[in-house]
Amino acid sequence: SVAQALLARRVVPCRPGEDSVAIVDRQVLSVLDAEAMLSVPMLAGETRVGVLVIGTSLQAAEQLSEQQGSLALFGREVAHVLEGHRARSRRESGLVAEAFAEMHARTRQIVHEANNPLTVLRNYLAILNKKLGDAGMARDEVGILEEEVNRVGELLRQLGEIPETPERPGAVDLNQLMKELLQLLIDTGFLPANIETITAFDPSLPPVETNRNAVKQILLNLFKNAIEAMPEGGKIWVRTRDYVYLDDREYVEIGVADAGPGIPPHVLARLFQPVESTKGPGHSGLGLSIVRNLVRELNGLISCHSSETQGTAFRILLPRELEV
Repeated sequence: SVAQALLARRVVPCRPGEDSVAIVDRQVLSVLDAEAMLSVPMLAGETRVGVLVIGTSLQAAEQLSEQQGSLALFGREVAHVLEGHRARSRRESGLVAEAFAEMHARTRQIVHEANNPLTVLRNYLAILNKKLGDAGMARDEVGILEEEVNRVGELLRQLGEIPETPERPGAVDLNQLMKELLQLLIDTGFLPANIETITAFDPSLPPVETNRNAVKQILLNLFKNAIEAMPEGGKIWVRTRDYVYLDDREYVEIGVADAGPGIPPHVLARLFQPVESTKGPGHSGLGLSIVRNLVRELNGLISCHSSETQGTAFRILLPRELEV
């Protein structure tokens, strides 16, 4: 009767004793725990919005069947309310998209303008470095200024990369992406010379369907954490692995590990929650919370193992979805 009400555009009663009662109607009656039911079509003009199913007793069903005109009118009123709500939702979504596009355009403009004075600062600092030569403490202080300017530049670069619309998944070569990121960290001086990177990329790993920018942000946060964990230098291990099976699902694996002092157990227990950073000014304490959320958005999994003797290792599993 549910399907019939929608197709015939009229109120259809249903009683379990009738031979013509379909299996799906019997199931609906069971869910409603009712003796009978009436299916009222919700119609907004020519648009079939849905069916309103009313569970009743047999006696009430007989009485309501005599009020089909009123029930049909009620169904139309409900349909108009729902259609009005949908229309408002569509308009609001359009306004949000328009506001986001405007904000994005403005952000890109600000980033572009802000990069000009940053470039001037970088040039002057480079000139000052040459003039100072090996002037000890003064050169160290200029080096600190360069680091901070570069950090601001990196933040602006990330801000300018906000996509105008949500990025669609595409084929991503994870091995190549990790190589490019490591080279970027070396070229920008973010990866100190006293830290050795050891890579083990699975050559059979195929490009997987995922969000490239999200993976890049995940890796940058993990690399940053590993570097900051070893101010005196050390090693970072980076690896990929194909064909990881978990709960009958196929994944590809990304691993980032460091030889740092490890994470205390009380911190490890709340590792992926937003917390007040203990690293001092310039650190928000949100890095791993962002990583966890990004991994979830990619339908992936993340885990961490850490100890004082073995350092910290992150393992990320991403769905092994290949380009069709």
